[in-house]
Amino acid sequence: SQIVSAMRVFDLPITASWREIAARYRSLAKKYHPDTAQNKKSSTTEFTRITSAYETLKKYYHYEFKEFKDKINSFSLKSKDSTVYVEKIDYGVSNTSISLRYLNLKTLNKKYISGFLKLNTFAPGEYNVLNILAAVTVCLTLNIDKETIINEINNYNKIPGRTNKKIIENSTIIEEINPGINVKSIKKSIEMVEKLDNYTVVIGGKYGITCEEINEDELVEYLKNKNDKINIILTDELGESIHNKINQDLEYYKDYNKILKLLIKKDKNILFIYRSNYSDIKKR
Repeated sequence: SQIVSAMRVFDLPITASWREIAARYRSLAKKYHPDTAQNKKSSTTEFTRITSAYETLKKYYHYEFKEFKDKINSFSLKSKDSTVYVEKIDYGVSNTSISLRYLNLKTLNKKYISGFLKLNTFAPGEYNVLNILAAVTVCLTLNIDKETIINEINNYNKIPGRTNKKIIENSTIIEEINPGINVKSIKKSIEMVEKLDNYTVVIGGKYGITCEEINEDELVEYLKNKNDKINIILTDELGESIHNKINQDLEYYKDYNKILKLLIKKDKNILFIYRSNYSDIKKR
């Protein structure tokens, strides 16, 4: 039957709930979306198959789908099917302008609201903006008024460590410091600055207790392709391991403070990506 065939696409049992179907669809759609997948031709075919299966199941799960949809508020950078979505965004290292709209957002007192917000805040990368969207969605759901949301987000002072911006002498320093840094987050961070002038990327960190392991071989291959486009310097334990694996002449400094001071002295802007040890409270 159509239901059985569609369930096979999602590799789910026939007894799966709509919540399970929706979660699997989001995961597969993200993986095979033509805009992000490496093999665009095959991903387009797979994405079409996934979408078709999803639409088929929506027909048969009509009432559960409606009940599920009515219980949640969602947000997205691109999809206008979400409750909160971005209409326009202008990225900047110091300030990002975000125009977003919300439609039929359900509040805690069971009212449905719609509106528009214009924000100007520190959100230099895509995942920073996603955090902003999550915060806005929660605030609106909790009936926090628009003026308060705008003021609080526009006055957001960054998180010391984590995603943070500093101005030291003539250098702008963006810090990405936490124990959960992986290859994907490193790629996202580098995307923030690779089109900007005068930026040096310093990558390193500690081993020990962290939130998740890092795929060093994948990181090595990525850095090989980026080294001719942006200046990259390695530091500390993680940097030393990458330095030993990569077959390129990348600079390495054991003490990250030394290289940061040297770059500041040269008036360089810096993206400092550091994988901290979870036990180091100041760096998580």
